[in-house]
Amino acid sequence: ADIVSRSPRPKPIFAPEQIEGFEFMYEENGADNNYPYSLQNRTDGAGNDIPLGPLAVMPEQTMPQALAVSIDLTRQAIEDVANPGISQDVADPDLSGKAVIALQSRMDQQSYIYQHNAKHAKKRDAEVYASIASQIHDTPKKMSIQTEDGTLKSVDLMRVVIDEETGEPVTLNDLTNMEFDVYADIGQTYQTQKQQTLEQLTTMSASLSDMNPLKNILTMKALELMPGVKFDDVRDYARKQLIALGIKDPETEEEIAEAQAQAQQPEKEDPMVMLERMKEQTAQMTQANKAKENEIKIAQLQLDTEGKSQKLQSDILTNARKLEQEQEKIDNAASNDNFNNALSLLEIEIQEGKDLNQAVMNNNPNQIFRSSVNVQ
Repeated sequence: ADIVSRSPRPKPIFAPEQIEGFEFMYEENGADNNYPYSLQNRTDGAGNDIPLGPLAVMPEQTMPQALAVSIDLTRQAIEDVANPGISQDVADPDLSGKAVIALQSRMDQQSYIYQHNAKHAKKRDAEVYASIASQIHDTPKKMSIQTEDGTLKSVDLMRVVIDEETGEPVTLNDLTNMEFDVYADIGQTYQTQKQQTLEQLTTMSASLSDMNPLKNILTMKALELMPGVKFDDVRDYARKQLIALGIKDPETEEEIAEAQAQAQQPEKEDPMVMLERMKEQTAQMTQANKAKENEIKIAQLQLDTEGKSQKLQSDILTNARKLEQEQEKIDNAASNDNFNNALSLLEIEIQEGKDLNQAVMNNNPNQIFRSSVNVQ
């Protein structure tokens, strides 16, 4: 570059009589020559024709061969340090986020020397700025600052307010009364850390069940860190949800006011907690219903047992009554038979008595003897 800037540019060569009287048009070169065109003589003083155009052109300054080789070696040296290990013309659309992060880490390790030197340069810049910040920012103004997690927030410098207790003006964020310590460190960029954190949050959230309240927290945190076009409203919603859950502290005045207003409102039960409570109540009711059903079954079984016992007793009594009736019939039949037998014997005795009396009356001994034998 130095040779090119210092070397002469190609210039046309004219004979004096060609541009005689028009030398002023050729005094400036390159961009400094503002004439739209240049004039040239067609004939000399004797009337002879003069060739048109320059007689020759000065050659350009060539770059030394050693310089070309040095430039190529410099390019290779820079590529050896900065190249993460893949060809610059390779773009794998299926390359995972972890592989990209690994390549970036490898490239950071290869360029550590340059980053180490850049760290000291940035630290010196910060020291100079810290020494003059109180003199530069001496009037009230709004500034954007970056927090430790990389998010941006707006603050008011040199803001004057009235103290409610003393009534005296007080300056907030007064840089004239502040001292700054400057630190410099080498590490992953915020975008790389943010990408790693987002991937970890997504993985952990996917591994949790929908009933776990931590899943909602991880999802809101992932939405807060997720980049995207026209995604600010979703990020703001996720941030408000994290503040409402007490995971994140409010930072701006608007967030503090919303948090205070929400704190004064009656606490709302978390939908996930409510669902768990309803499930627990349902399980308790189901268990109580099962216990009630068991009690009803036991009572029904007892009733059935008592009914069967009563029926069995009734059957036993009925059978006993039948037996008694049968026995009475048998006894009555036996009594009747005995009575009939006794009656028959009585009739026989009466008949024999009659026969005996008749025999006596007839004085027939044989008849008396036969009657006696029959009676016996």
